[in-house]
Amino acid sequence: SWAMNLGCYDFYPSESGKGNVVSYLQHKFNVEPSECACLFDDDNDLPMAERCGWQLLPGLTSESVRCAAASHPEWYVASKAGQGPIAVEECLEQLLKKASSDICESC
Repeated sequence: SWAMNLGCYDFYPSESGKGNVVSYLQHKFNVEPSECACLFDDDNDLPMAERCGWQLLPGLTSESVRCAAASHPEWYVASKAGQGPIAVEECLEQLLKKASSDICESC
């Protein structure tokens, strides 16, 4: 298999890759996709994102990621996308808000 990462090709065995790792960990620890979140920004992250219930993008580093985000309006794209730590902080704040609201709903 292969994927793009920061404009370069990544080649790896088809059994590996971020998406397969997430699936493995979900199965191993009996975690539902809806209980998982991921921060991502590049092509090689898309299979991982598809296996998580909540997706946060601190940056849109390629055309394919921009297209994927456009076709998934439920994905959170930082208003400061591409601004490094500032965008990551924004995404983490959104994640904390969601986690807090999920905890409050279960009380």
